[in-house]
Amino acid sequence: MAMVMPEELQAAGVKATLKPSSIIETFEGDWEKDWFTYRPQEWPLKTHKLYDPVWAAPAGAKLMLDVRSAASNKLVIGIDQYAAEVELSGGSEWQKITLSPADFIDVAGEGLPSWNGVMELRFGDKETLKDKQNGQKLDFGGIWQGAPPEFRDLRWSVE
Repeated sequence: MAMVMPEELQAAGVKATLKPSSIIETFEGDWEKDWFTYRPQEWPLKTHKLYDPVWAAPAGAKLMLDVRSAASNKLVIGIDQYAAEVELSGGSEWQKITLSPADFIDVAGEGLPSWNGVMELRFGDKETLKDKQNGQKLDFGGIWQGAPPEFRDLRWSVE
């Protein structure tokens, strides 16, 4: 491996081309490469993209995405040790979801203080948050009905 100092890169005219983006995921093309699951036979997904400075939340941002579910369901969106439950109406129309940090709660019912330092984003049908110290649990979602949901335009919005 060769080490190159920032001054050498600057002298060579190298310029950074990767800039922060409010679009986290379009869900087009081979988007799955940045997502993973421990249950490949099911649809729930996870990513660590939010931890990357390219996709970090701007100040005052809300998390937005469009979801389509053939049947009425509860979508669970998790961030680290917090989760939010969203009612999906079902049908052929896209449903816009907008969430602030306070919409994500932990086992104690406390809201996510901010987007700063978040590591993992999850989409799923059900989830149980657990407090290992006191054994407390909090359940979200339920059994998914119908085909897996479709997602588009996961993004940050500052209004």
